[in-house]
Amino acid sequence: MTLLKIQDWDAVPLDSLTALLTEEERQRVTVSHYLNESTLSPLTLYCYLKARFGIPNGLQMLFKNFESSDNLIHWHYTIRSGDEKLDIVGHTTRVEFYALSDHEYTKDEWVKLLAVIKEDFKRCGKELSTVQKSLEHWTLFINPYRRLRYIVDGHVANLKQLELDKLQPVGAIQNGYDKEDFTKRLSIYISAHTKAASLSSMIRMSAPVLAESFVNLVIFLTVKPEVKSDSRVYNDFIQKHIDIRLKTLPLFCDGFVSKPDESISQVKEFRRLMDRRNFVLHGNFDPNTLAVGDVWFDNLTPLFKEERMFHERVTEHSLTHIEPNEALKDMAIVDDFIEYILSLLDDKAKLRVLSFKDHATPGWLKSRGRIGRLFPDHFSEILPTRE
Repeated sequence: MTLLKIQDWDAVPLDSLTALLTEEERQRVTVSHYLNESTLSPLTLYCYLKARFGIPNGLQMLFKNFESSDNLIHWHYTIRSGDEKLDIVGHTTRVEFYALSDHEYTKDEWVKLLAVIKEDFKRCGKELSTVQKSLEHWTLFINPYRRLRYIVDGHVANLKQLELDKLQPVGAIQNGYDKEDFTKRLSIYISAHTKAASLSSMIRMSAPVLAESFVNLVIFLTVKPEVKSDSRVYNDFIQKHIDIRLKTLPLFCDGFVSKPDESISQVKEFRRLMDRRNFVLHGNFDPNTLAVGDVWFDNLTPLFKEERMFHERVTEHSLTHIEPNEALKDMAIVDDFIEYILSLLDDKAKLRVLSFKDHATPGWLKSRGRIGRLFPDHFSEILPTRE
């Protein structure tokens, strides 16, 4: 195991990597594969290798797209020690090692080799630290608008799948009714209404939050530099009531070609949506607004104006004020409002908002106060196979 002589490691020139092995060399070489399994920090390992050998020199670098982070393999080093070679390959999710030797590396040998590498980090600590300090340190963060949108869209899809309008009514108990059939239909009916009540309620409470979250996203992406650099001014702006934030968007943000018009339907409906949100959010009690029916009492004897079945008594109020159709209308209001805000932006600002609107985990470069899309929306990976 000449690879254990870590101070004798040498980077293999790229031109020699592209040369074909002779038949005799192929017969003598055995390729062993090992997964890092978090033994070594990918960051520390990369900085160590770059400190010792410069930029990645592995063959996979010939296929890397250096204009994007959308690559299956991000970095690849090929190291030589005596008659052995070591390929270290960095993926998005893991690091893999390939040893080219005259024998198959055992697990114990791999463990020993990785321990030697980790120990050598200390020897190269200063150089390693210098490389790491030269890197851009980004922080991935959750896009609250994208996350909430994903959740609400799931609720909408599940609500539509219930197809309440196609659900057959159970009807009243009549002479000679089929008890088993009635019980089955009753269970389906109550279950569907219970699910619909839950989904509709979550949609109606979330829709206004989703719209406000979009406004906050626009502010974050377009706020003027002089506002962003003054924490007191910026914090005061984003903590104002949503109607004030909406009115003052063109004052505090770049890219607005016109200001929001409060007289148009998209803004009026948005304001109504926010008013309803506040009523529900604060758990207000208003018997007149929340009324659902009438009952008369003769002492402790309840009297109803009409006969109603048990399931009707249970479900008749379950969707009051959270009707599925109204929940879907709320989402339509949100979508119309978002389109309206986008229409107020110039092309550059609009493109910026659209670029980040549906991106789940953007990055934040704190040192420069800069946001970035660090990875594509899709995810691709090469998975190792066992022979």
